[in-house]
Amino acid sequence: MAEGSTTRIAAWVEGLKLGDLSQSTREAAVKSFINYVGCTLGGISHEATEKALAAHGALQSSSGPCSLLGSLRGLDPLQAALVHALACHIHDYDDTHLSTVIHPTAAVASALLAYAEAAFDHPSALSGADFIVALTAGIEIECLLGVAVYPSHYDRGWHITASVGSIGAALAVGKAMKLSKEHLVNAIGIASTQVNGMRIHFGSHSKPLGVGLAARAGLESAYLAQAGMTAAPNSLEGPRGWIECVCPDPQSAYEKLPRFVEALYSGKGIDGDGKTETEKNTFKPYPCGIVIHPIIDGCSQLRNEGVKAEEVQSIELTVHPLVLELTGKKNPVDGLQAKFSVYFGAASGLLFGKATPAEYSDEIVQQTAELRSKISATIDKSMRRDECKILVQTKSGTHQKHVEHAVGSLAKPMSDDQFRQKFVDQVEPQIGLDSTERLYSSLGKILEADNVMDVVYAANIK
Repeated sequence: MAEGSTTRIAAWVEGLKLGDLSQSTREAAVKSFINYVGCTLGGISHEATEKALAAHGALQSSSGPCSLLGSLRGLDPLQAALVHALACHIHDYDDTHLSTVIHPTAAVASALLAYAEAAFDHPSALSGADFIVALTAGIEIECLLGVAVYPSHYDRGWHITASVGSIGAALAVGKAMKLSKEHLVNAIGIASTQVNGMRIHFGSHSKPLGVGLAARAGLESAYLAQAGMTAAPNSLEGPRGWIECVCPDPQSAYEKLPRFVEALYSGKGIDGDGKTETEKNTFKPYPCGIVIHPIIDGCSQLRNEGVKAEEVQSIELTVHPLVLELTGKKNPVDGLQAKFSVYFGAASGLLFGKATPAEYSDEIVQQTAELRSKISATIDKSMRRDECKILVQTKSGTHQKHVEHAVGSLAKPMSDDQFRQKFVDQVEPQIGLDSTERLYSSLGKILEADNVMDVVYAANIK
């Protein structure tokens, strides 16, 4: 009998080696981890992170072999995985796989980092190269599964970063553990039965919490599989399995999954372009829903060209349908809700010429109310997600802007300087400029490290 997709995925993960990864995939994985560390440190002092730590402290002793990034605080591995994934995702500043709007590293890297730190002084300590291979394995499979069930899975209301994240995280940690194919099959099954994440929570603490729960579930699934816990051998594709339960259009997913798995083995890529999904990861210039980015770009450009917010009479936005579906909050009440408001994004661009975490404060959200009331938005199905048109009517005339590709998209990625500055802006307030620069440099050399934690500890943040 031919092996099913679950088993073939496990076999691919088991056999993956650094030499199998192209130079561009290695570079993309390293960049993804650098962005992850920056976003995690950027969210480490957020109130939601503090609340998660307080809850864990009430439930159990907050001590263990892992540390909270940027501090000496001890955590057990499951706590560390949850809290770091939550912190990474809390500002909605983390990376994005544009085909599925998955944020690939938050759950996967958090689970993997927790395992790596727990094994820091053990003979099984992870090298930097082994860490990057495991990270890539997790990213590839979670994105593969995401594409297989997209869009019906997402349209049903699943928060896809969380709902595929637990499986990606389990496989990344399982790879780091050097689990056999049989154990990896069980890890997939154990993780798939812990699926979570609902889009109704967008704009609240429970959105990033779902990603944290996925990281914790993935880490625990790998440990359970290592200990011999069993699961169905066809948990992804089997009757009443993961696909049938989470995908309203299972027939499409059943057709795509084996084809995508074959693409893993052939190296042709899911899209037939020879690229890995890790190579297609993108990095955000703004801490909000990615479909808002072209609007922020365009409104910031109009401000720089002399359009004054106080002279605006009306603003008309023409956008991709997902913009209003995902970010149509007309009257956000706080910074978290504003991350899902295209109206706030437009107002921030015109008022400030930027949209950094500082602009997403509760106070500034309230200050934009008058300008937001002058903004309308309509959809155009012919538009790409990273495209928009803006028409501004002011007292002095009409101003237009057509953004064909937003900064941070595959067609217009952030420059190296922009990427580095984003890291510095998030990390410097936590550990200081000197430590931030050492950490950034150290992370860039991760593939050379004998122990990956030496790289993370380079800035003396433990």
